[in-house]
Amino acid sequence: MIAVGILAGCAGGKASVEDEPIEVSTDLKRDLWKGTQFLGDYEVGGHWVKGVVYHNPPKYRSFSFHAVAGTTIDIRVSSDGDAVAWLFDSKGKRIGYSDDADGTTDADAEKAYNEAVSGSQSLDRYHVANNQVPPAAQAAIDADVKSWTHGGVDEYALPSGSDTLYLVRGSVEEYAWFDLFDASGQFIVHGECGDGDLDVTAWGGAQGPHY
Repeated sequence: MIAVGILAGCAGGKASVEDEPIEVSTDLKRDLWKGTQFLGDYEVGGHWVKGVVYHNPPKYRSFSFHAVAGTTIDIRVSSDGDAVAWLFDSKGKRIGYSDDADGTTDADAEKAYNEAVSGSQSLDRYHVANNQVPPAAQAAIDADVKSWTHGGVDEYALPSGSDTLYLVRGSVEEYAWFDLFDASGQFIVHGECGDGDLDVTAWGGAQGPHY
């Protein structure tokens, strides 16, 4: 698979751009690519950091990478202003979108999880019943687990600074997955574990079970 990431940034306020009509195949004939600075083809498997001084025009920055189906790739875009990212497959189909992940959200969630399972500590002490989870977060969790058909799930309330994050976790055999949400039900980050333990083998990816 060849994927193309399209990135945009701005310094001021903005309206929602999730559904902005960016279709690679048609915009190729219009102005998407004319308005894009291509950053290059990135090799999967490395840790790549690319800093770009943003100015408009051109409106977008893009890069490409080649990956085998099933490969988990963590892509992060940050900005002093507001960063927005789209992910397309090689045929121009949009397969991912991210806005308002403010550069600390994922990191805070990962830190909260790692602290909860560090040393001899266990997630068990953070276990909660679903009636102890804020309604908005519980609704998001319920929707998240609809496709999980391999048994029940567990829910946890993890401290994160002055906030509380809500984790749902499912497992089967040596595979485990979890998603983290804030109290409003906003999805934050997905994680996966192998070998039946709590150590995360992969951060990032679409929410929900991938088994």
